[in-house]
Amino acid sequence: MEEVLSINISIEQKDVDSYYKYTKLTDDNGLCSICNEIMTKSNIFIHQCQCIFHRKCIYNKTYCPNCTKSIDILKIDDNFRQIVYKDINNFELPKKIAQMCLAHVEKIAVQGDGEAQYYLGMIYKNGTCVKKHNPTSLYWFQISILNEYYDSYFEVYAFYKDGYEGFEPRIDIADKLLLEGVEKNDANCCHILGLKYHDEKNYIEAYKYFMKALKINNEHCPALYQIYKYNYLDIGIPVNKKYAIFCLKMLANKYEYLPAIYDLALHYDSGLIMDKDTLQSIKYLKLAIQKGRKDANYNLALIYLCEETKDYKKAYQHAKISANNNHDKSIYLLGTFYEHGIGIKKNLNNAFRYYFQASELGNIEALFKMGICYEFGNGIEQNDDKAIEYYKKASDLGHKDAKISCEYYTALKNLF
Repeated sequence: MEEVLSINISIEQKDVDSYYKYTKLTDDNGLCSICNEIMTKSNIFIHQCQCIFHRKCIYNKTYCPNCTKSIDILKIDDNFRQIVYKDINNFELPKKIAQMCLAHVEKIAVQGDGEAQYYLGMIYKNGTCVKKHNPTSLYWFQISILNEYYDSYFEVYAFYKDGYEGFEPRIDIADKLLLEGVEKNDANCCHILGLKYHDEKNYIEAYKYFMKALKINNEHCPALYQIYKYNYLDIGIPVNKKYAIFCLKMLANKYEYLPAIYDLALHYDSGLIMDKDTLQSIKYLKLAIQKGRKDANYNLALIYLCEETKDYKKAYQHAKISANNNHDKSIYLLGTFYEHGIGIKKNLNNAFRYYFQASELGNIEALFKMGICYEFGNGIEQNDDKAIEYYKKASDLGHKDAKISCEYYTALKNLF
């Protein structure tokens, strides 16, 4: 294994003060929020005393004299974790403040705290405020397991499964780690094992491990998402649409899980398992777009083409955004807008250009349209050979009208 990196960061008083201000652990005057005594700021990394927002310094043991009780300074309380561990994985955190959190996490990790070792592994895996370094990440995950922090099993499994530069995958070891992780109640390992059983079409076992993952961590969104799909799609268990909707809404509204937000939007639009509500569909599609689901612009464009929500200008705008992300259906849709003058001035040359782009991405309708364009000279010079070529491509993919056109051209050739 390559050399494991360590952290050497110089922290100045002004950086400590900025962190206090950033996290609002004190008021503007630096007073303890419970007893109003001035907190010692010689070092930010303080531990919890009897005040919720006041913590004892882990380095120089300074404390608020009015409310601190004697504690083990190496024990990390939950409130402390929520502040530092949440901050350290925040890519938007000011660099110096992130480095301060990082220095503290390493100090706790080297003293044998398994959870701190796990987070240190995540820091080097993701490259949060340090240069990404897989060997160091793997090292800390492995040490974390030795210190009985079993959430690291999945991360070590992933390294052995996928490998990285200079470290070849070892599927045999990865499979062993996965089963060990399941035995040690790593929710991510349970979820992955469920996916493996799903791929093998052993749906009963798959659902069992999805449920186990959720039992270990009731906020495990990928497992809950699978449970929603199983209850909706009739795979492995009896359909329970009411429970499926419950899971889906929880994922979308409570956890803002992107795949669930997108699915909920589609269900509101289709009205198949819940009452149709176009306004709700628009709301969730916009939220999906905001969270990075670019192809949701295509679905929004389709909604704005409907009679009750007709807005051709918005339909064109959303299709254009999605097309810019190489979404073949959106590119094809732009072709139809230009062909028929929907939301934009009619232009057969532009229509042909978009149909061609979509056909290059394998869109079956675009392939058929290309045949039509060449057959009738729409936006391009008429060419029977090209028309037959594209009709055949679409026909081979199962397009019924393209098959009829191919048969028509074949009959013409045989006739003459």
